[in-house]
Amino acid sequence: MEHQQLWIAVIVQGITDACGKFLWSNKRNSRYQQEAKEWMGGKDFNLVCSLAGLQPNQVRETYSDISNYSHDHYLTTEDIRRLLNETFSRRSFL
Repeated sequence: MEHQQLWIAVIVQGITDACGKFLWSNKRNSRYQQEAKEWMGGKDFNLVCSLAGLQPNQVRETYSDISNYSHDHYLTTEDIRRLLNETFSRRSFL
C-alpha cells in the first residue's frame, strides 16, 4: 500500500501542474502546465493510475472538477493537494 501512496503523489503533482498551480512563479510554468495536460491523456498516465490503484477516467473527472472549481474559487496549491490526496487515498484502498 505504501507504493500506492508514491504513485498517488505523482498523480497529485500532475493534476496540480495541469491546473496551473505552482508554488513559485517561473517563466516555464505554462510549458509545465501544457505537458501535464498532455501526460493525462497518455498511456504513461494510465500506467501510473494503475500503480496507484485508481481508474484513469475517475482521476480525469476529479481533475475536471478541481480545475473548474479552482477557476471559480481561489484554491491554493496546498488546498488542491490536500483535496486530491484525501480523495485518491480513499479510492485506492477500497
